[in-house]
Amino acid sequence: MTGRVRGALYTNPIDCLYKTWKVEGVAGWYKGTTAHFLRIFPHTVVTLVANEVGRAGNSRAEWKADDQVIMNQYRKFRAPVVEKPL
Repeated sequence: MTGRVRGALYTNPIDCLYKTWKVEGVAGWYKGTTAHFLRIFPHTVVTLVANEVGRAGNSRAEWKADDQVIMNQYRKFRAPVVEKPL
């Protein structure tokens, strides 16, 4: 047994690209792009707007203070660096 599924349409990704181009042309590679963007666009807009609204109350100085707190917490929990190997 070779491990391949009987009746598989494509043997590898390059074969898939080639057969799609042969049957549908270059436009076949972009099929579904419009549906994808229509699905992902509202999510992206809501995420970016929510981020801006959340950050609107904070000044730059507060951002820097938050970054400093995060870095201090990171330094506490990171693995120690070994200067000389054993």
